[in-house]
Amino acid sequence: MSHSERLLKTPQTFRRLTGLTPAAFRRLLGEVAVAEAQALARRAARPGRRRRAGAGRKPALPPDDRLLLLLIYYRTYVPHAFLGFLFALDDSNVSRCNRRTEPLLAGVFRIPERKVALAPDEVRELFFDTTERPTNRPARGQKRFYSGKKRRHTL
Repeated sequence: MSHSERLLKTPQTFRRLTGLTPAAFRRLLGEVAVAEAQALARRAARPGRRRRAGAGRKPALPPDDRLLLLLIYYRTYVPHAFLGFLFALDDSNVSRCNRRTEPLLAGVFRIPERKVALAPDEVRELFFDTTERPTNRPARGQKRFYSGKKRRHTL
């Protein structure tokens, strides 16, 4: 039983995690499946293609779970490592699933945006987490990013 099938059995929880009703999810899944089939056909018919159609890495999850994963990510904005734990994937696979599903969903569904507009008087403090990163020593001449600290060339 897939994650989406199990979660669809509890409509309240499904709505809380994705923001959609199970009926809306099923409709959206049908539209995304059509968009995915069209994208695969376009990719297979591309001129200059080097691989046969169907070759390459297969998705780690079925289409309904990939859509569920992306909807949960958009709803909660949790780290990929957490989603990987929920869906028994590596966080790189979560990222790969999101990158494949996101353009398909964008053509069908309005993706929520998280933009925060702050006026200058509303900002009290800014916090930047930065570190110096070592770079290769220049072949000629001192560069402006020479920190002098431990004679390191850093950015």
